Amino acid sequence: MTLAARAPVRVDARLDAPLSRWLWLVKWVLVIPHLVVLTFLWIAFAVVTVVALVAILVSGRYPQTIFDFTLGVLRWSWRVSYYTTGAFGTDRYPPFSLGAEPDYPATLDIAYPEHLSRGLVLVKWWLLAIPHYLVLGFLLGGGGYLATRNGGGLGGGLIGLLVLFAVVILLFTGRYPRGLFDLVLGLDRWVLRVAAYVALMTDTYPPFRLDLGGTDPAALLVGDPVPDQVPAPVAPTAPQRPRWTAGRVVSLVIGSVLVLGHPYVDVWQAVRPERVGLDAWPVIERGTEWKRGILRELGWPADEQADVARAWQRILRSVRSYADLEPSLLGRVEELIDFVTA
Repeated sequence: MTLAARAPVRVDARLDAPLSRWLWLVKWVLVIPHLVVLTFLWIAFAVVTVVALVAILVSGRYPQTIFDFTLGVLRWSWRVSYYTTGAFGTDRYPPFSLGAEPDYPATLDIAYPEHLSRGLVLVKWWLLAIPHYLVLGFLLGGGGYLATRNGGGLGGGLIGLLVLFAVVILLFTGRYPRGLFDLVLGLDRWVLRVAAYVALMTDTYPPFRLDLGGTDPAALLVGDPVPDQVPAPVAPTAPQRPRWTAGRVVSLVIGSVLVLGHPYVDVWQAVRPERVGLDAWPVIERGTEWKRGILRELGWPADEQADVARAWQRILRSVRSYADLEPSLLGRVEELIDFVTA
């Protein structure tokens, strides 16, 4: 069994010793350049995650280029967090890098998924993650993980309180309590697993489990020795590009409408009218509900809302390939198709 199969999200860290008794007091000032850069990176993160959502709906895959970028932003944020209020576990200044930086004391690896569920992508980031959001509200404070995305770290709630205890002890004794470090890393690990899940980067539901210590225990088989450096998850071989199906075409239409908007009175007009037996979509009189007017022009039932819903399903079933969509829509999303299916 590969590490990726056992633990798609790997969070590892080592406690640097000795640590300065006083440096933690000014680290929040030292990382201001990082916070500025991360603010813009997280804005880009949010935008490309929407694009990735559409790509998963269309192809069942997270585009590799976007995955590498989002993983890089999470890695950068984790290093800044570990240096500051997420642990204060090192005095080594974090690099300005989206790369893995395996020599840095805090590392994050997420295995690239071979396939992602098209259905889960619509609900896992909000509905399925609600229990974890409640837990994170306690671990991070009321703002939750979203409040930490601009690089401020994992410094609120229970995590912030435990880290404060640790650095006060460091101030007076010159030592960072190992037990507190292991507990803080377990909580940070929980947060980052949830972050990867809600960012659509894995379908593996985050466990309700506190894995303590610097080395991620979830990556090890029972009986394995704990190594100093666990190898990074191995990305599986990319699958062959699937052919276009009606389901993928419909997903493309819906996703493109959500992201780009459309020039039509209604999204029904994205389907070529000849597919439903019309030469052109008719012009409906002002004051008449457009969909019901179309149904009456077609001679289809139009009295109840259920009739409208059945008509939409009938129109969807008429779509056999992307050739059944209007060229004006295809022209607007051509670059998007090339990008998300690359």
